[in-house]
Amino acid sequence: MATPPRIAVIGAGIVGLSAALALQDTGATVRLFEKGEPGQAQSVGLARIFRLSHQNPKLVHLAMRALDGWHFWEQRFGRQLLGREGLLVTGDALIDAYGRALHAAGAPSSRLAAAAAHDLLPIGRFPQVSVLLDPSAGSIRARRTIDILRAALITPIVHGEVREIKVKDSGALVATETESWECDRVFIAAGLDTPALAAQVGLAIPGEPWQIIRFTYNRRDQTDGPPPACWIDASMAYGTGLSAYCQPIGTTSRYAVGVSRSTDGYTSLEVPREDMRRRALERSRLYVASALPGLHPEPVDEVWCAGTTVDYPEEDGFRTYRAGPVVALYGTNLFKFAPLLGDLCAHAVLHDESPPELQMDYLL
Repeated sequence: MATPPRIAVIGAGIVGLSAALALQDTGATVRLFEKGEPGQAQSVGLARIFRLSHQNPKLVHLAMRALDGWHFWEQRFGRQLLGREGLLVTGDALIDAYGRALHAAGAPSSRLAAAAAHDLLPIGRFPQVSVLLDPSAGSIRARRTIDILRAALITPIVHGEVREIKVKDSGALVATETESWECDRVFIAAGLDTPALAAQVGLAIPGEPWQIIRFTYNRRDQTDGPPPACWIDASMAYGTGLSAYCQPIGTTSRYAVGVSRSTDGYTSLEVPREDMRRRALERSRLYVASALPGLHPEPVDEVWCAGTTVDYPEEDGFRTYRAGPVVALYGTNLFKFAPLLGDLCAHAVLHDESPPELQMDYLL
């Protein structure tokens, strides 16, 4: 009987956990390395938006496959992980782009009048007559997902920063300050640390890191009822350069609002955190006062979100980089694709070629 392959997974965010579980399901021996707490870097926070809506039909197709994966996880673990609130989209150019891609991919969508959209998002004020509805979208229970995936792993997490990755004649070596492990293959999914780790084995990963702050507000009306819909607003109707992505926090009375990165002008990691927070909060308050009058004006929580640019026409995207037994995944806005990425990355790690969906030119 063949010896199970030994796989080192570096990074216990949503992608690392998903890939570790998928690898474990194949019978591989997995050791997961994480320098901090699982899900507390780029996967931090209670919620993320799941959506089929993208400008690229290929991304819509991938999101449809990921949706099947989310439903499979819900059945496997017996917990709801994905809300059914739907996503509303405003802004003529974005509605047209999303609508074309959804139609090309055969994904469900519809156009709503503002009054019908208000029924789904009564805390909002819509800027135009036409609103796009992505009915398959919803708010991911992000923290719950992280905790469930972590609990499903057999091997305990190795807590410590990976200092060295070395390709050897037969496999690879991964070392922290306190221990080292010889393994057959390595998968790097360490978020913003991925380029530096991958560089140790000769991989050059391009991309410019960025950060934004998502603020969470209480709803004024806290009566029982279904959570309000998610909302991506690119209408620019509430102030020059103001656009946002918004979502409920599960079934709580809280609603999260993030100002669009493309209009901020102060998302560099070099900007002092207090300066960034002050300007982000100013914009968030302005947007909430104009677009979301059903929220209390002062936030009750905040989440610092980080990501990286990718060489695709829209901000979402991912690809793998390979050097012998080492595979690295890099991209942005990955949480919604997690079940699918886990399976695809596990295949990439166990074989000598990545699936087409993870290769350089798939989304171009």
